[in-house]
Amino acid sequence: MFYNKIIQNVLSKKLFNQRLVLVIFLFMSCIFSTVAQVGPVNNTNMMTNSAILDMMDRTNVNRVIDGSQDPIDGSPYLKDDFETGEITLVDSTVFPDILLRYNIYNDQIEFQDEGKNYVIGTKILVKNITLGEDIFVVDLLETVNGERQGFLTLLADGEVKLLCKYNMELTDRVPSKALQDPQPRKFVRKQDIYFVKVGLQRINEIGSVKKLIIYLENHQDELKTFPKKEKISSNNPEELAKLITYFNSL
Repeated sequence: MFYNKIIQNVLSKKLFNQRLVLVIFLFMSCIFSTVAQVGPVNNTNMMTNSAILDMMDRTNVNRVIDGSQDPIDGSPYLKDDFETGEITLVDSTVFPDILLRYNIYNDQIEFQDEGKNYVIGTKILVKNITLGEDIFVVDLLETVNGERQGFLTLLADGEVKLLCKYNMELTDRVPSKALQDPQPRKFVRKQDIYFVKVGLQRINEIGSVKKLIIYLENHQDELKTFPKKEKISSNNPEELAKLITYFNSL
């Protein structure tokens, strides 16, 4: 294949270093990933190679979302600016000091190199990504369009893990009305969604503390008193992390 020849040429010239490996990894993952989560483009998420390559150089967030030039208020990113982070692959290869940022709306982590933005397309190759205070991991998510690999943040680690899915929606444009100007589309941060993962089992959404305790099965006597004593809320990540950390210590 063409890309194999590129890699062989790079190796023969002894230019094989971590930074170049990462560029090749991200480039190849974007090319061979069949689904690029960039929102609706021509009513499908199946992107052609040329569309993916074009997406890499885009800086206008409106075009990245759906190709529209209509203005959009707000930002789809957890933080607009790129931050220095670290990528660890499932084979334990580590890429430190990488400029990264997370697009909540598209559920994508972007990588910047020489002023150009790239997208990590094949999430299954990622073990975890450290970005600021967040540690992103990859797990299987159920969506209205079926199952897909998605990024979640790790809030508590151990045999039982507490995970968080950041949530963002894009509101529709509101046409003008009497005495009211039209309102542009807008990115709106929604309530984060919390999940628990036991061992290698599928993640399970936390609906309530009571349901979480039943789901954990073990140490029921201890778990009946701890949440009441600590006043654990299912919508508070710090309190949920305290509960999961306590469970893992039993």
